[in-house]
Amino acid sequence: YIDDTTGKTLKTKPLSGKTNAKSGYTTAKDIQDYQALGYKLISDDTNGAEIVFDNDDAVNQAYKIHLAHDYATVTSDMNKQAGTPINPDKNGAKWPEGSTKSALQHDVKRNITYVVVNGKKSAPTGVNDSLHYEAAATVDKVTGQVVKTVWSAPQDFKDVATPAVKGYTADKK
Repeated sequence: YIDDTTGKTLKTKPLSGKTNAKSGYTTAKDIQDYQALGYKLISDDTNGAEIVFDNDDAVNQAYKIHLAHDYATVTSDMNKQAGTPINPDKNGAKWPEGSTKSALQHDVKRNITYVVVNGKKSAPTGVNDSLHYEAAATVDKVTGQVVKTVWSAPQDFKDVATPAVKGYTADKK
């Protein structure tokens, strides 16, 4: 069992038996267990069939099962709880902080206050507005790491002209 994402061997399953005998082993259960841990199947040399021993004692039979990390895209409306299992059936990776609602939403606030020379606020008192950003995080279901975060399109605050106050000249437009 090979993790194609890291290149590491996850597991080797040694089997022994007699020539032309059925092994009693298929890869199905192990593949299912790895899928529950966040892997996806890439290829299985056995095609899911029961392994049958050959009659060539000089060469070991070898079958490779290739797996890769699977990924989940998380948005704020999914409201994932950091520290809870990604794959509840198994004790594997947990949702990271970067996949929570608060990590995937951000508000930017702008407050403009107009002040006259003597320090008193002028009328109108100013502008208060905000921009709201949302993100989608891609989480590695095997490691529980955020591998990519994509924020919503850039936004700009609208221009605000400084109001005229009789008897004063603004230092900013």
